[in-house]
Amino acid sequence: MIFKSNFDHGKTLHALTKYILMLVMTGLFILPAVTLPAKMWETFTNTNHVTDAVMTQDKIYTATWGGVVEYRLLNSTVSAEAEYVRTITSVDGLVSNDVRTLAYEESTGDLWAGTFNNGISIIKTSGMQTLDATSGLPSNKIRRIIVDQSYIYVATDLGISQFYYLPGVFFPLLLHQYNIANTQGGLVSNDVRDITVSDSGYLYCATASGVSFVHKDSLDIDTAWHQWVAGNSPLPNAPILSISAGTDFIAMNSLTSVHRIGSDPFASDWQTWTRANGLQDSVFTVKFIYQEYHVFPGQPPITGEYLFCSYGVWNEDNMTLTRKIPNGWGSAGPTGDIFTGIGSYDWPPTCIYRFCDLGDNITAIATWGSGVSFWDNSTQYDFLPLFNNCIGFQTISEIKTDANHNIWLGGGWLGPSMTKKGTRGVSKWSNGTWNTYTTKNSPLTSDNISSLAVDWNNKKWFGSWDASGLPYNWQSGAVAYGDTDEAWQWYTRDGIRAWNDSTGWSAADPTTPKIYNNTIAEIYVDQAGNIFVSSSGAGMTVLDKDYNFLGYAHLPASFSQFQLTISIHHSGSRYFFGTRNDRGLIIWDSDTLPISTENHWIVPPVSELNSCVVHGVVTIVNAFQEEENWIATSLGLFMWDGTNWYKYDTDIKRRRYSNGLWVNDTLYYVDEERLFGSVRTTPTSIYLDPFGRIWIGSLENGFTMYDPVSEHFTNYFMANSPLLSNYITCFGYDPIRGKLLIGTPDGLNTLDIGIEIKTEEKLRTVKAFPNPFFPDRDGIVRIVNLPSQSMPKGSNVCKIYNSAGELVIELKENYFARFDWNGRNKNNKKCSSGIYFFVVTDANGKTERGKIALIRGN
Repeated sequence: MIFKSNFDHGKTLHALTKYILMLVMTGLFILPAVTLPAKMWETFTNTNHVTDAVMTQDKIYTATWGGVVEYRLLNSTVSAEAEYVRTITSVDGLVSNDVRTLAYEESTGDLWAGTFNNGISIIKTSGMQTLDATSGLPSNKIRRIIVDQSYIYVATDLGISQFYYLPGVFFPLLLHQYNIANTQGGLVSNDVRDITVSDSGYLYCATASGVSFVHKDSLDIDTAWHQWVAGNSPLPNAPILSISAGTDFIAMNSLTSVHRIGSDPFASDWQTWTRANGLQDSVFTVKFIYQEYHVFPGQPPITGEYLFCSYGVWNEDNMTLTRKIPNGWGSAGPTGDIFTGIGSYDWPPTCIYRFCDLGDNITAIATWGSGVSFWDNSTQYDFLPLFNNCIGFQTISEIKTDANHNIWLGGGWLGPSMTKKGTRGVSKWSNGTWNTYTTKNSPLTSDNISSLAVDWNNKKWFGSWDASGLPYNWQSGAVAYGDTDEAWQWYTRDGIRAWNDSTGWSAADPTTPKIYNNTIAEIYVDQAGNIFVSSSGAGMTVLDKDYNFLGYAHLPASFSQFQLTISIHHSGSRYFFGTRNDRGLIIWDSDTLPISTENHWIVPPVSELNSCVVHGVVTIVNAFQEEENWIATSLGLFMWDGTNWYKYDTDIKRRRYSNGLWVNDTLYYVDEERLFGSVRTTPTSIYLDPFGRIWIGSLENGFTMYDPVSEHFTNYFMANSPLLSNYITCFGYDPIRGKLLIGTPDGLNTLDIGIEIKTEEKLRTVKAFPNPFFPDRDGIVRIVNLPSQSMPKGSNVCKIYNSAGELVIELKENYFARFDWNGRNKNNKKCSSGIYFFVVTDANGKTERGKIALIRGN
C-alpha cells in the first residue's frame, strides 16, 4: 500500500444503568456537528508535529499538536493514495488541538482523540462527544488510548479507565477505573505512560515506577496484578516510557535502556540493551514490527518480528523532541542482535514520536516536525512521506505583509529560551503555500524571532533576543533578507556580516553601521522609511531607507530605566514609544527624528500610562479632521487627540482625564454593544486596517472592532465565532484576499474584512446570489464577478432597474469589491416583489447584465 500527499511538499445492565446515571450527573453530552461560516473565517495550525496515526477502511487520521488531520484513501488496492481532506480543531469542537493519541472503534466508527491536558474528544459522524475527569476519566491528561475488541482502555497520569460499547448504545460505558489504591498496589504507579494488550490477553502498563500487568479477564482481582520493577527485574529505577507487545515478545524502554521478555510474562527470559551493547542515544519509544522482504532476487525472504526504537529526549516544557546522533532509530532482530542504527539527519529530519501499526503490513512513522511517513513492511525501507502544507508553529506573535503581498509570521518572544509552541523560526504564506525558515534550513541566526519588519526596499527584518549560553546555538541580532537579490545581512554591535552559501557568515565589517546591542526588542519602519532597531537596555539605532546610519535614540533617563522599547509608532507628526513596565508610554512631540539634542519628550499625565506594558499605538483622523491616537496597554484602552486623554471601558464608553481624575464623557446607549462584550479583560494588541477601522485584541475575550464612523464596537470571541483562542497576540492583513489576520497562541485565524488591492483585470461572468432573493430572510443579495467574485480594477458601477426600466438605485462597490443590495430603493423604501435588472459597468465601459427575482415575505 502506497501513500502520498496531494501537497509538495456486553457487560451488564447494571453497568448501563450506572453509566446513564453518571451522564445525567456529570452532564456528558453529544455536541452536534458545527456549521461554520467558512467563507468568512479560516483556521491555520501546524499539523506536521505528529504523535499518532490510525487507519479506517477509507481514511487515515493523524494526531498532531494542531488538531486531528483527516486524509481520504483514493482506492483500496495494494497501491493506495491518500489526499488531505481537513483538519479538525477546537473550532470544530475538539477539547484541545494538542492531541497526543488516537484510537478507532470499528463497530461504531468513533474516533477517540486524547489530548495533553483536556480529556478526550470522541469524533462521531453525528458530532463530537467529550470525556473528562467529570465523566469517567481519572485525569484530563491522556497518555494513551487503545481498543481491544469493544473495550477501550485509557491511560492517564492518575490511573486507567476502561470503557465498553454496549450494542445499540451510542455512548461508551465506563466500567471501572484502576489506580494504586483500588488495585491494592497492583498498579505500581498512577502515572501510566503507555499501555498495550498482548495476543495472550494481558494488559501491560508502562508507568513512572515500572511495569504492571494483569490478564484483561482479571482486572478486578487485586491478586491478579503483577509488577516488573527495579527490585525483581532488569528494569531500572526510572520511568518506563513505552511498551510494545509482539507475537513472541514484550518490549519496553526507559530513557537509557531497552528490555525484552518472552510472551510468557512469568518466564523471566529477559534481554537488555544499553549503550554498552548497541543503543546509540536516549530512547524515546519502542515498537515490534513484523518484517518480510527480499534482499536479493531468488533468495529466501527475511522474515520475523523486529524490535525498533526511536532515539530522542522529550521536553514537555517547550514541546521538543531532540537527539544528538545522526541515526534517528535502531532495530534488533528476532534472535536478539545488537541494535543497529537506521536513518540519518536527512531522514527522518526530525525525531520519531511513535511507530503506529495501521494493519496490512503498513506502519505509520509519526515524526515530530516532519509529518508522517508510511512504511510498507514488505518492501524493506520504502518510506513515503505525507507532509502538510501548513504554518511552521502554533504561537503567532508577529505578522507583517511585504510589498509582494507575502505574509510573514513569527512566533518569538522577549526572552532567551524556547517557548512551548513558538520559537520555531519564521513562516511565509505566498500564493497558498507555506514555507518556514529556521536556523537549520536558512541563514537565520535564531528561531526566536521576536520582531518583524518590512522596509521600503521590501527587505524583511528579523529581530531576535539574546540566547547566549543556552543549548540552542541561537545568536542574537537583526537579520535582514532581500528576496529580490536573495542577500542576507546580519546587523550586530560589531557591524554588518554578510552571508555566503559556501562559507557562511562573514566577519563583521567595522566600517558598517553598528546596532547598540544584539538583544532586539523591536524593529520599526516609520513613514519616511527610516528604520529603528531597538536594543534592550541600550537604546535605538536609526538608519535611513538606504541603510545609512543616522544616529542613536535614547529615551530620557528620567523616564526610562531599562531602555526597553517594545513598540514604536510614527503618526506623521510625532513618535510614540511603548515600553514594558519601564515608565509605559513616552512621546517625542515633534516630526523630527528623536536623535537630536533637542528636548521634545513628554510623558502622559495619566498614571495608568506611566506604569504599564504598551502593546501598540494607531492613529486615525476623525470626522472633524482631528488626529486620534489610540493606545492599547496592559491597563486599558486609551486615546489622545493631542489635547485631551480618554479611556474606553466596559461600563461607560468613554471617560475623559481632567485634573487628575477620570470623568464621564460618553455613555453607552441602551443595548449598545460594549468594548470586549462588556467582559473585563486586558488589551494585548491593536491594529488599524486600510478602511480606517481599529481592531483591539484582548487577553481573555477575543477582539473588538471599533468603527470610527459609527463609533460602535463589534466583538468576536470563541462563543460567537470560530476563534482558536480568546487570547489575541497580534493582527495583520492580507490585501489581496481581504483577510484580517488574527494571531493566537494556538494558531492563525483569518476573517474577511474587505479587499484593498484588486487583482481581477476585467468583467467576466456577473451573477447575483441568492436568487431568488428574500430580503426579509436573506438581508442582502450579492452581485459578484465570477470566478474571483471580485470586480475588476478601477471604478465600477452597478445600477438596479425595475421591470418598467426605471432606475431604482445606483450601488456603490463595497470593501469586498462587489455590490450588495438590500432590496430598497434610493429613498430607502422597500421594493415590492418582482423582477429587477442589474447592469454593472467597469472603468472601460464594458457592461454585464442580469436579473434578480425579489420576493417579499419568507
